[in-house]
Amino acid sequence: DPLYYSIVGGDERQEFYIGRSDGSLMLARRLLWERQPRYQLNISVSDGAHTVTTLVNITVINDANEAGVSFSREEYIVEAEESVRVGEALAALQAHGATRLLYGIHAARAPASLELFRLHELTGVLELAQPLDRESCALHELTV
Repeated sequence: DPLYYSIVGGDERQEFYIGRSDGSLMLARRLLWERQPRYQLNISVSDGAHTVTTLVNITVINDANEAGVSFSREEYIVEAEESVRVGEALAALQAHGATRLLYGIHAARAPASLELFRLHELTGVLELAQPLDRESCALHELTV
């Protein structure tokens, strides 16, 4: 039986997103230490007949921007047709300032956007993970 994950508590401002089928926990928007330094999320998983829950504790780091890492551009704007194939590269992000960089998608304006795109953690290549549908969402904003 398939498992279904959900956030059932601790996310009143909807700052987190959980992949319904894989349980991957991601940010839906940027967290601010000044607004809330700690979170305790109540996560449930169900197979349709049984449900269990667990707590996930999250601490927001205040000095994350002091690491000296920066992108070569402040903003990347990508336009893509609906006909773009899944797995096709949309952009190559470039950062510098550390000996080893790991890229990742940290937030999205619309939580559904988190499942549409994949960012290669070593190369910074952003690619399409699921087909685009302009009718459901015409603009996707990601924080990486």
